[in-house]
Amino acid sequence: MDYEKRWRSIFEDAKESVSNIKKLKANYNKIVFCGLGGSGMPGEILSSLNLDKPVFVAREMLPKWIDKRTLCFVISYSGNTKETLKLYNQVKKKSSKIVIISSGGKLLNKKENIKKIKVPENYLPRESLPYLLLPVLKMLGISFNFKPKKLENKAKAIAKKIEGKNIVIYAGKEKFKSVAFRWQTQLNENSKKLVHWNYYPELLHNEVEARDKRTTILLDDKENEFVKKSKSFFNPIKIKLEGKKTIDKILHGIYFGDLVSYYLAEMRGFDYKKTDRIDKIKAKSI
Repeated sequence: MDYEKRWRSIFEDAKESVSNIKKLKANYNKIVFCGLGGSGMPGEILSSLNLDKPVFVAREMLPKWIDKRTLCFVISYSGNTKETLKLYNQVKKKSSKIVIISSGGKLLNKKENIKKIKVPENYLPRESLPYLLLPVLKMLGISFNFKPKKLENKAKAIAKKIEGKNIVIYAGKEKFKSVAFRWQTQLNENSKKLVHWNYYPELLHNEVEARDKRTTILLDDKENEFVKKSKSFFNPIKIKLEGKKTIDKILHGIYFGDLVSYYLAEMRGFDYKKTDRIDKIKAKSI
């Protein structure tokens, strides 16, 4: 199965797997996500959606304001992420509104009587994003219409344009910053490429003054006044985020970026699955 078909297969399977999950009762006043790497991405996405309740992503440091009314998603694909296990031990002392999402490991084996969602094993944490994200959307009552379509040729064309270049990813609006962050992390892990990201309008107050040579990718649904005034400085490669809702545009952008990272890895002669340095660091920390 090629990478694009694999991605779409995972997404469709994840959609089916959440059919029996029910929306949570709205007896919480804020949301915290605990997770790192690919397991932290659901929190980044939800924090971009401007929900009616505040969303915070904790990777190592749990906010002191967590209380009994805080909904806490503790996510670790492996179930053995050291930092996430530590966060869980802190969370359970402060809130009983906890949802664990994992494929197994120490996290899923916790004895406490809390909600646990088991996702399929034997995937890379970063490619398991649909399994980690869609249960959260279902529980929070957030619907989407995104359907991944064939983008192989477009993704290959972008990969060819950025191969061998210094890459900067810009989100055209703050609500799309999770997409830019995902592009960066996927290009890091899959393509073994150093990439920088930022978002409008923040970059206009600092980074716009940087004169170093780079190839810029702009992720947006349509140009705004800030982009129009500054695009001549960057001459960006434009990627239109398609969809009616913000969540659909985010999912489209993530899907497209994942494909680009895979095809760039091929061009650079890397196996996208291998992360030797990460594996070495994890082995030393056990």
